[in-house]
Amino acid sequence: MVYDNEGDVNFGAWISLNKDILPPEATNYFDENKDILHLITYVQPKIKRYIVPALRKLMYRQYPVLRAENRPLVVEFIEDILFITATEIFLMKMYRLVHGHNTGVNVRDLYPELDSWVDFYCRPAKPDTVNPIRPQAYFWITDAEWEAQAKEEDEKLLEFFNWEESRQSDFINSVQKIYFKYYSELLDLSSDEWIVFAVDIREEYESFKSYCGHVEEFIDCGFPEEDIKLTDKEYFDKYCSLPDETRKNAQAIRDRRIAGERI
Repeated sequence: MVYDNEGDVNFGAWISLNKDILPPEATNYFDENKDILHLITYVQPKIKRYIVPALRKLMYRQYPVLRAENRPLVVEFIEDILFITATEIFLMKMYRLVHGHNTGVNVRDLYPELDSWVDFYCRPAKPDTVNPIRPQAYFWITDAEWEAQAKEEDEKLLEFFNWEESRQSDFINSVQKIYFKYYSELLDLSSDEWIVFAVDIREEYESFKSYCGHVEEFIDCGFPEEDIKLTDKEYFDKYCSLPDETRKNAQAIRDRRIAGERI
């Protein structure tokens, strides 16, 4: 067998080295299915090996409370997040893009809404702001007071925006770095295909953020271990039944994290 410089089997190189002694039907099969064989024998093992530790490092930096968790059911849930994020399902989306590119598929035929995705997924986001002009409904305060409150609120919105954007950027950079290294065919995508890539990786981040945020809130609110198995509706109902003080304390902890505390 032939190995690459990281000690892994290089199936493609082995086929090239032995093509003269392999049966013709075997070499024909390899030629016809080289994209998927490359994915299975080279790309997938590399991605799986490097993406999980990279995302674990990112998870513990963005959600430090998850690192200290030691209850078995909750730890299992956390591990499941790591083993499903940016691995098999996302990889198959990337394979579909690469295969479509190589076979001449027009992504606009698959995604008629492509142009509408550009503003949301491909252009720099902007922070929300408060209108500095006082609404007539707020008759009990002066224009100057409203303007001062709007400015204060804008500062909070900007802080939250920068916090969110930084976390999203760190996730995307971590995933892209590994995928571009071990699935370099992605670098050949067309501009339209890059839009689909942006949508796919953004959705992967939103899933990662949602699951991690759920566990963070679960821990901050002091839920018992077995509640990690609750359905979304069951969890929501139980969360709503918590004392107001518990939910306020959890929100206060989150606000401190946004302000920069690693707790």
